[in-house]
Amino acid sequence: MNVKKHFFAALAAALLPVSAAQASQLDAQLGKIDRQFVQDAAARLPDLNPVTVAVFPFQAEEALARRKVDVAVGELLTQKLIRESKFRLLERSQLDTVLREQKLGLSGAIESDTAAQVGKLAGARLAALGTVTRVGKNYQISAKLVDTDTSEVISVSIVEVAAGVFDEEAARYLVLVPETQTVSIYLAVGAAPMAVKDLPPTTAAGKTVVPANLKTGMNMDNGIYAGIGLKYFPFSRWAVDLAFMPQYKIGDSRKSVVTNLVNTSGAMMPAQAEGKMFRALVNHQFRLSRGFNLYAGGGFMRFELDPRTDEKSYYQSVNLTGGGSMKMAPDFGAGRYSTALGSLGFEWKPQSRFGLSVLATFPLKPAAYKWEADITGTGTERITVWELSYPKYMAEINLAWYF
Repeated sequence: MNVKKHFFAALAAALLPVSAAQASQLDAQLGKIDRQFVQDAAARLPDLNPVTVAVFPFQAEEALARRKVDVAVGELLTQKLIRESKFRLLERSQLDTVLREQKLGLSGAIESDTAAQVGKLAGARLAALGTVTRVGKNYQISAKLVDTDTSEVISVSIVEVAAGVFDEEAARYLVLVPETQTVSIYLAVGAAPMAVKDLPPTTAAGKTVVPANLKTGMNMDNGIYAGIGLKYFPFSRWAVDLAFMPQYKIGDSRKSVVTNLVNTSGAMMPAQAEGKMFRALVNHQFRLSRGFNLYAGGGFMRFELDPRTDEKSYYQSVNLTGGGSMKMAPDFGAGRYSTALGSLGFEWKPQSRFGLSVLATFPLKPAAYKWEADITGTGTERITVWELSYPKYMAEINLAWYF
């Protein structure tokens, strides 16, 4: 037992310096840039102490920029420089104001001459800027210091940091959601405008039936739905989107599908159906800019709608004002509808793990949802008393979390 205890203690002691060395690698490499800047600034401007420095956004290739590696380098280097008595850091807001006035993007590519011009306008004597690139398993950070009076580069420093170490130490600044194998869970709320067909008064079995022709418009007679979805990115910029909407409703239980009923208030044929919807999409992602994405694709959708079966009046015979009776037909309103569809969406991601989007889907196969009733008078005859078209488009809002 003592031998094991001594062994693990020795192993821990041996690994501790290695972990500490790795953990301090990023700090040490940025420290090299810091010291080089101080040394060269002191040699160039010995009479200015402190000297004002504007730290510009670092530039990075697209893959690193999406993960905000460039932002992390800029923030960490700023923290280093601000501790130096030789430097006085220009307020970020002042620099951003001048960049906007000069119509330069806050994250756009900026050359030494431009940095010198903007830095001078902002009131800084020196401008710090640079780039970050991926070289094998390392990040290469190239930083330079520019004299804003002469546009001359007075200091250059290039260092490399292991990507794994950088990602661990700079995690609070980085976007760590991967490009592929990403999973997103989202909540969805949507509406599907449905058009009502105008059915004329119909004579059946010698009796007249007057359909109410309930108008949909933008109200609760539309299809209203809510549910949950899952997006998975098996490849970069390609998403498989599966959604289940357990709450899908059309119509209004306070309205009847037929107007000429005896004692309508107690003998309605409530015009309401409920059910669920399943959807599967494959979308391609187009990045419009940082934080804004466009999705386009298509897939498959299925509705399953049924009347409110707890309303017993659906199945009871109801008298008509002109005589005779009406009873809903067996299996009326059992709507089963499947179709291919197209999709188009716009997403805003203010953070890497959170997204808000608007999605529109377009069913490609027209179909109708009908209710039928049996009219009894001189005989029995079946007619349609309520008919809607399935939606030509569906619009929804999604609230997503990425992992």
